[in-house]
Formats: sequence, structure tokens, C-alpha cells
Amino acid sequence: MSDSEKVLNGKLDTLVAMLERKDMALLDELWNDDGFLLVASEKGEICRTRVELAAKLRALFSSPATFSFDWPERKVTIVGDVAWIFAEGYFIVRQISMQEVRRPYLACCIFDNLGGGWRWRQFFGSEPA
Repeated sequence: MSDSEKVLNGKLDTLVAMLERKDMALLDELWNDDGFLLVASEKGEICRTRVELAAKLRALFSSPATFSFDWPERKVTIVGDVAWIFAEGYFIVRQISMQEVRRPYLACCIFDNLGGGWRWRQFFGSEPA
């Protein structure tokens, strides 16, 4: 695995860890001056602006449930200054009084290499039918 592949997989791991901790710093991890797009599988889960992304994260983090992902299958592709990860695994919902729920989930994450560092450009995720 190349150094860039390690960094990119680390970006995905960081997203998972920050989501589990309900860490609003995730907003800065995902958003950059060139923009970011989040598209998920539920109605209304498209965030095109920093304000929309912040509102989505606040809504997720206000839930008593904890949300996470487990993506054991990942394919990293790098072409010049653009990279993407196709990840297959599970969306995980943990609630205090309930057993963990795991649902199949796919994600395609796109990154740009800006100024020598990989930055998020897009997260597209969905629960396959």
C-alpha cells in the first residue's frame, strides 16, 4: 500500500471516529475552500454548502443514537491529484437501550490533492436495495 493510500484510508477512518464521537470538528475535516458535497441515501440528505453540512451534522449528533460505519472492503484509486475510495460494509446504529443495528452500506469518497495534502471533495453513500 502506497503512502497516499494509507493517508486516504486514514481519512475514512477519521470520518468514522469523529462521527462516533459526535465531534463537530468533522465539519472542518470534510469542508474545504473548494467545497464539498455530501449525498446520502435518505430523502433530503444532500449538503451542498457548509451551512447545510453543519446543520446535517448537528441533527445527527443531537440524536441519542450513535452512528458509525464499518467498511472492511475498500478500493483506493489514485489518478494524478484525484483519488477515490469505493467502500463496502455497514452503517451501524447504536442506541443505549437497544442492540446494535447493522445495515449494508456503500460509499464512494472523492478527494483532491490540494497543496500537497488530500482533501475531501465528495461523500456519496447509500444503503443498497
